[in-house]
Amino acid sequence: MAMTGPGSWIFSPRQIGADVTEDQIARPARLDWRTRILLYGYGFFDGLILIYPVYLLYFRDQGLSETEIATLLMLWPISSLLFELPSGYLADRFSKKTILVVGHVAYLGCFAVWHVLPTFTGFGIGLALWGMRGALSSGAFRSFLYEEMEARGTRNAFVRVLGQINALKWTAMLVAYSVGPALMTFGFTLVLALTATAAVIALAALLLVERKASPVADDDTAGFGGFFRALNSHVLREPSVLRVVLFGGALLGTGAVDEYWPLLGTDLGVPETALGLFLGAIMGAQALGDLLAHRLAAQRPLFVGAAVAGAGALLLFGVAFGTLYVALPAVVVFAMLYQCAVTANSGLLHDRVEGSVRATAASILGFASNIISILLFYAIGQISERAGVPIAIACAGGVFLAIGLAGIRMEQKAGRLAGERGGKDA
Repeated sequence: MAMTGPGSWIFSPRQIGADVTEDQIARPARLDWRTRILLYGYGFFDGLILIYPVYLLYFRDQGLSETEIATLLMLWPISSLLFELPSGYLADRFSKKTILVVGHVAYLGCFAVWHVLPTFTGFGIGLALWGMRGALSSGAFRSFLYEEMEARGTRNAFVRVLGQINALKWTAMLVAYSVGPALMTFGFTLVLALTATAAVIALAALLLVERKASPVADDDTAGFGGFFRALNSHVLREPSVLRVVLFGGALLGTGAVDEYWPLLGTDLGVPETALGLFLGAIMGAQALGDLLAHRLAAQRPLFVGAAVAGAGALLLFGVAFGTLYVALPAVVVFAMLYQCAVTANSGLLHDRVEGSVRATAASILGFASNIISILLFYAIGQISERAGVPIAIACAGGVFLAIGLAGIRMEQKAGRLAGERGGKDA
């Protein structure tokens, strides 16, 4: 596949590709204000999950045991795994916007079930619906955004806009963590209702985004067989795409380490009253990473691997050998570099893969990341019991370092092969 655009290892950041004009490089195209506001509104209200910091406490208040709560939490990734690959196929075969709407309806269904049936069974059904929603939106939204921007002639700003939307989601999550626990004094029903209201506003913003791109790829992949031939040709047998999928799956899967930040902070000696500030600093760093992702995406792809390797080294040595005042800043900077690399890698994937299988490629990445997350949770649990949470997190930093170095190595090798082919053709 010929590679053009900001993520290509064939062209330098300043080189002009066949479909990138000189004017676009000098002055990147911008989305119209209406579409931009709707997408920003979608990002913020979709991230305003006020129940997130308190829903486990509500489960406990309803009489659920620790074992029952752990069992419920397993339903979330299992549901995501079951729906991840089918959701990518459906998004590519049908309207991505429709798939996103279905996911939002499932998400709202979760809240409705929790309100009507606040029992172990009801909570399980709700979490399964929430996991289903995550699978339906994981690859579909980025593909939807990319194709809409491509149809509007603003494809080169994809990573910038995606980063801004993600930054607004992190901001909303920070608001949720700040306000959600305080609202619990008025009862969980109010928190649930406000979360559902935010979800409805996000859904309304999504529905109001005017569709410019074709809902379904207009090519020879309309049939089931044609689709899988395209998937095999454009993803599984296309080295430039497969590299990004494997790298991104490993990166996202290992990123599940963020579930352990509260435990890490506690074990390092952060007072319980200051733990919220630590978590807030991490979310702020992730928002900053998203805002800076377009700058990383404008560089050669091996710089994405370098960012991950640097983040991993920081987490490894900062947590393993640093004091409290060294480890905590190391985690915050790690979070910024990690999020920056994740969003930049998403731009690489969407630039490299064909539109007819774009959401499916993203779903393959998501499926791989879910598998890796499960393995990571098991490994961290085992190491934590024997050596403590900080050592387990430091080991995860070593994994990030290895992933980053592998990404650099793959891109360097690809660059050499491209140079050799170019020399032979000349």
